[in-house]
Amino acid sequence: REHPITTHSYYESYIARACEGEADVLSPGKPELIAMTSGTSNTPKLLPHIGDVSKNFFMRGVCVAFAVLDNEFPGAVDELQRSLKLTFRTAKGMTSGGLPIGSNSSSPDNRGFSSLLCAYSSPQAAYDISSEPEALYAHALFALKDRNLGIIEANFATLVCLFLDSMRENRRSLVQDIRNGHVWDRKPLEAGPPKELRDALDAALGGPDARRAEEVDSLLHPGATAASLWPNLKLVMTTDGGSFEASAVRMRELVGSSIPVYSPFYAATEGLLGVNIFPQRPFRSSSYLLDPQSMVFELLPTSWRCSEEIPRDAPVLPWEAEIGQTYEVIITTRGGLCRYRLGDIVRVVARLGKMPIVTVEERTTHFLPSLHGERVAEKVFQKALARVPLAKQIRGAVVVHSPQRLSG
Repeated sequence: REHPITTHSYYESYIARACEGEADVLSPGKPELIAMTSGTSNTPKLLPHIGDVSKNFFMRGVCVAFAVLDNEFPGAVDELQRSLKLTFRTAKGMTSGGLPIGSNSSSPDNRGFSSLLCAYSSPQAAYDISSEPEALYAHALFALKDRNLGIIEANFATLVCLFLDSMRENRRSLVQDIRNGHVWDRKPLEAGPPKELRDALDAALGGPDARRAEEVDSLLHPGATAASLWPNLKLVMTTDGGSFEASAVRMRELVGSSIPVYSPFYAATEGLLGVNIFPQRPFRSSSYLLDPQSMVFELLPTSWRCSEEIPRDAPVLPWEAEIGQTYEVIITTRGGLCRYRLGDIVRVVARLGKMPIVTVEERTTHFLPSLHGERVAEKVFQKALARVPLAKQIRGAVVVHSPQRLSG
């Protein structure tokens, strides 16, 4: 605990050396990828990504989540139903040292992704589409064609909302394509993806299906929920807490109240932080057991939230945290970040053994724009929005202004 509390700026010179191809900078060898954060809370940042992080995510995250699915959602794993996996190709560049640079989120570019296609409703050609709106349309088409769809999976609740809303908006085109067995019947050939992708999608559709087209049309026209479109749907897997709390209200309206929502992971570009082993929501919100073998955790009382200089002894160890209190997450990672301020605020709601079970509340830097110098945290706004009827009509809201005083 003699090491100082750090932020991303502390590592910028080290990351620059790694980008130039230098080995053994923050971790042994060279990183597999220079990962780019999503930038939802600020300007995207670069972080070296090592293979051990991905392996750990699979072993201690994915495998545990599948066990939870098997135990808590009967038939979700062992029945022959396909899942809708909403993920898209991500653009990747190269650093001056020859390392790939881009997102490290799950995508069709991942090794082994093609071996999972047998479990997904969409064919490879849908994941090969570079345009996200066109890919979303293709995923909607194949999901609607499969009346026996079992799971909808997406990283965030906002994407589930976008998907289900876009189905309603494109009802006529989707119904026509299912009826004729031909994708983008209402779009000129030159306006869509390359012909080889369209031909592959047509082949995967398996021909016309007038009966399913009529059923989809009769359901989508009045705005049916996902539960009605797919009568055997078991659950939706997506992140629905923290900044996505308001989005989750709209998602519930679109999915239907009978379908459970399971948020399996608490994760970031830096790696796996926790796993949700309580899908029945005993703490009302999605909660996660912090995993002590994925990272070293410390928790900083939120009284230090707005401070740049943090005393080295200010954070507490996980088993010292008080149940019911909120903390900023400090991590030491497999990739070489030491006592790093992740930027998340969590609430400790329980403990399993010595490790905390937490709910994700908000980002440390998210405040509403101020007119009179007050600092209103984003969480206050998200909770208020989630409780009003408007939340059922919008896909969510984000803070788009930095926490500075507005003129006037």
